Amino acid sequence: MMVGNGAARNAAVNYCESAKLRNVEFLPFQVHEDVPAMYGAADVCLIPLKRGFIMESVPCKLFTIMAAGKPAIAAVDHHSDTWELIQDARCGICVEPENPRALADTINRYYFDASARNESGRNARHYVERHFRPSSIAQGYLEMMEAAVALPSASAEQSRLVRQEIPESAASKESGRVLGLRGPSSPGVASGGRSSAAANAAGRS
Repeated sequence: MMVGNGAARNAAVNYCESAKLRNVEFLPFQVHEDVPAMYGAADVCLIPLKRGFIMESVPCKLFTIMAAGKPAIAAVDHHSDTWELIQDARCGICVEPENPRALADTINRYYFDASARNESGRNARHYVERHFRPSSIAQGYLEMMEAAVALPSASAEQSRLVRQEIPESAASKESGRVLGLRGPSSPGVASGGRSSAAANAAGRS
C-alpha cells in the first residue's frame, strides 16, 4: 500500500499498470485524523531513500512509524542518522539504498516471521515512549541549557520549577499527539510519499 501524492506517485502507478501488478494499492493523501488507522493497517512500514540522500537527519515519518508500534524497513546509507536510530532502537531493518532485491528479501523476512515483526514494533513504541515524551524533551533541553551556561546540575525540585516556567512548545504538543497513535492490526505494508499524511503528521514533531 502506497499513500500520498508525492512526485514519484505517477511513475509508480504507471509501472504497476505496465507490469500488471495486482498486489499494490495506491491511496491519496490522508487527513491527519486518519493517520493512526492508516498505520494500524500495516504490518511494516517502508522508508525507501536514494543513496546519499540523507546522512545527518532523520525522515520525520520514522517517528510516526515508531509511535504507531510498527517495524520500519529503511533503505538508507550505512551509519546515517536514520540507520543509527533504527539500530539503537532495534525497531527495524536497514538495507542498501537502491537495491530492490535486498528490499524485497527484507519485506519477505518480516512477512514470514510474525514474531520478529511484533518484537520490532514493541521496541519502536518503547523507544519513543522513553525518549520522546514531552517531559523527556523538556528535560533534555534543560540539561543542554544548564551545560551551555556551566551551571551546576539543578536539583529535582529546581528542575521541576524551571520546567513549569517553560511554555510547552508546538513540538512537544505534537510529540504528545504522535505518542497517542494507535490502530487496528491487519496485513499490509505502508509507504508514504514525500507529501504523505504520515510525513505531514510527524513533520511537526
